[in-house]
Amino acid sequence: MTWCDLQYNVSFKQNSSTPAKLNIPIQLEPIINDLGGTCQLYRPKNYDDPETWPTMFEACKLSSTFTKQLFAAKDYWMYSLMLLWNHPDDDTLVTEKLQQTLHPSISPSVMNEYEQLLVNFLGELYDSCDTAGEVVREYSYSHKGIQTLVELLNDSDAKTYWIVLYMCKLLETEAPPNAYAEDHLTYTVGIIKAFNVCHNWTHPFQDQGSQLASLRRFRDAAFDDDIMHQNVAKSWDADGQETDELSNAKVIDVSYPFMDANSQSTQALSILTLCRLCNVFNQVKSDAIREIVRVPLLQVVEGLKGSEQRQKFQQLASSQVKSRLDSWRKGKKQKRRVILRPVIDPKHTDVVTYYTGLLEDPGLQSAISQTFKLVDGEQHQLPTIELL
Repeated sequence: MTWCDLQYNVSFKQNSSTPAKLNIPIQLEPIINDLGGTCQLYRPKNYDDPETWPTMFEACKLSSTFTKQLFAAKDYWMYSLMLLWNHPDDDTLVTEKLQQTLHPSISPSVMNEYEQLLVNFLGELYDSCDTAGEVVREYSYSHKGIQTLVELLNDSDAKTYWIVLYMCKLLETEAPPNAYAEDHLTYTVGIIKAFNVCHNWTHPFQDQGSQLASLRRFRDAAFDDDIMHQNVAKSWDADGQETDELSNAKVIDVSYPFMDANSQSTQALSILTLCRLCNVFNQVKSDAIREIVRVPLLQVVEGLKGSEQRQKFQQLASSQVKSRLDSWRKGKKQKRRVILRPVIDPKHTDVVTYYTGLLEDPGLQSAISQTFKLVDGEQHQLPTIELL
């Protein structure tokens, strides 16, 4: 518990008949006043104190109670709060103050304080803006493939992407003048640890494991019309010609893992993050910092690959006996075939190829390309499961 949190709780216990008030530095008055009477100011008053914004970020770093109370009373400091609602790539204030508050060469911080600011504070900041989702989705991104992916994000993943963009900006920002290399390494590690807290990058599709229990489960899912319509790859008529008329199709190819709007959003978030981390990797010039950035980059790659689900699918596909496949080929009724999806959806390969192609590390670039099985924009033949 921090000092500010202790003050809040002690005040509450001493006089429970009146609302508890949080003690906050007087420097914050120009920004937030006393939050509608929910806080009390201390220290000599100084409206011209240049430490106004740094003091607010420092207070948020030290106190989760203050952060929650600050945004719960956002109406009392809306004029100042609006200055923080820019898209992270257009931000002129938040990134600078975050670095000043967290970098060891300026302000000593422990690891959980990185999470407090970069996950909790930035999350509250996003939630305080009613149009934050529009700010993220309607921004003019430099690559049209990024714009396509951003439009797939649901509200939760748009919030995570907002946080990721700020973290990446901090990683790209040069160290303060005269900062020791060791301090900047510590700072980078703190950001990466917060990055790993804000989302499960290595296992983003956890709910898909249950889809692979047995061939019977596959059949039930593939013949579920809702799942089928969301995951149709192609369909074929009795003459073997591709058709868009599913009711008249002889064979319908259904892609696995089965995806809905939420899983498409999850995948889009990981691809967007991968692309941004590729840019971060190139922006930093220190080999030591690059080695640190390499870790989350490969974690995102591994999460996109979904190794466990894909391996189980391949095992089931290879376990199909010849007699079963013969029965499928001879079947007269409409048949379905489950096809393992490419790791990266073909409509997103251009943007992934572009950003990974910019990596100034041929070994890393090659490893990612091989993981996604990208060869000149094409993907290798993938296994199938035939279902009657």
